[in-house]
Amino acid sequence: MNYTNAQLKMLDLAIKLGQESGVSPVMIRIGCAVLMAESGLNHNALLVNKGGSRDRGVCQWNSRWWPQITDECAFNPECAIKLFWPIFVKHPTWWIAYKNGSWRKFYGKET
Repeated sequence: MNYTNAQLKMLDLAIKLGQESGVSPVMIRIGCAVLMAESGLNHNALLVNKGGSRDRGVCQWNSRWWPQITDECAFNPECAIKLFWPIFVKHPTWWIAYKNGSWRKFYGKET
């Protein structure tokens, strides 16, 4: 897979923040694959769902389920990913890409 420079930068940040949070290497790889499947590692990604909720940023924080996560944080990669790791490790199925298995096509891809 060919990653853009922006995607490589986002992967580096996600890996660094995962390591700093004490996340296992396997879960970091899975989490990064989930983020790739969810947003393409695009910190400006925005999906408006039926009903009007919005999935925001690289981690696709949903505005209905995560109203405490401001747009400012959701669209800020460092803020969003710092919040992502402790929640993802405990509840990976809360992300659709994990639940539906779409993350698997990005798992183990070399950068």
